[in-house]
Amino acid sequence: MTSNGLIHALKLGVGLWLGLSTALSHANAIYDVTLDTSSISGGTYSLVYDLIDGDGAINNTVTLNNFMFGGGAITGTPPNLTGGASGDMSSTVTLMDTIFFNSFDQAFTAGNLLSFTIDIPSNLFGSGFADNFSFYLLDSTFNPIATNDPFGAGAFLTVDLSAPLNIQTFSSTDANHPVSAPLVTVAVATVPTPGMLWLLVPGLVGMVGVSRLKARSERKGFGLNKGQHSPIHIFS
Repeated sequence: MTSNGLIHALKLGVGLWLGLSTALSHANAIYDVTLDTSSISGGTYSLVYDLIDGDGAINNTVTLNNFMFGGGAITGTPPNLTGGASGDMSSTVTLMDTIFFNSFDQAFTAGNLLSFTIDIPSNLFGSGFADNFSFYLLDSTFNPIATNDPFGAGAFLTVDLSAPLNIQTFSSTDANHPVSAPLVTVAVATVPTPGMLWLLVPGLVGMVGVSRLKARSERKGFGLNKGQHSPIHIFS
């Protein structure tokens, strides 16, 4: 294999490494959230998602989809949208921090469970306070169901868009609406560890090795001896 061919292979491998590692390191964090609503099944409630622009600098967008109601359903009432909120629960809900307070509010009839997927951006925050995503349930009088949220806001889930993400879940403290804290599980692995990136090394070495074997095979095919040059260029 010529020195130019080796350099070409190395450039290709390094480019692949850098491209893949960059893409992975900037991937969003995706979580599945499941809330057991069997204790309030059949009741009418409102589901509220809020995104607060904490730092006022870096823009973030949170998306939610894969909504399931476990036998329940959204009502015919259109959602209430504030600020950078858009979409609907039949497909995708989007929250952008275009203003300080951005909110999506949808009435629904509770089933045995409530679940959704949340896509958290990797922009995080610059300075000051991190942007914050939160999730609430309102009762039929449009008051938040009380939880053990230390701020007293009644959130069932809060996510500070910090590094690392600060995810907290809370359970109901309302005897009339005994709902447990939601289960949050990772749907997609995001930022790779250094060990994961090192798994690319064998592939890079293998690429160089295959190129060398190919060059040797071409040399033998033309009956060339050591020191002679093949008329075929393996790499341009």
